[in-house]
Amino acid sequence: MTYLHLTLLPMQTPIYTCIIIDDDPGCHQDLEFHLSTMPNLTLLANCYSPVDGIEKIRSLKPDIVFLDYNMPYMTGLQMLAALPEADVKVGLITADNLYTMDLSDPRIKASAFKPLSARNFITLVRKILIS
Repeated sequence: MTYLHLTLLPMQTPIYTCIIIDDDPGCHQDLEFHLSTMPNLTLLANCYSPVDGIEKIRSLKPDIVFLDYNMPYMTGLQMLAALPEADVKVGLITADNLYTMDLSDPRIKASAFKPLSARNFITLVRKILIS
């Protein structure tokens, strides 16, 4: 009897770079913890204001932005509108009602409510990456 032996080669897992933009330090801590459990996601920067977020997106060019909707001075959606050139995938995170928001920006790939559980974070990332 002859058996066909298949060697499974390890697949390269792509590394995705991320930025967190949220005015809430607690949300940063939660997201940092969840990101630390996913070796294919690398955190480049923490931004606590939309202005800092705009600068970091332009300079670091991340693959993924975890973006709070409700921040002082401008919303996350207003911040995205100020970055028409940015080629990023956005995970919108909010404590507000998503049904009242205009989520038509094609860069918004998924959304989730605060606080994020591990399961909701994994679902958010999965939706972002498969879009």
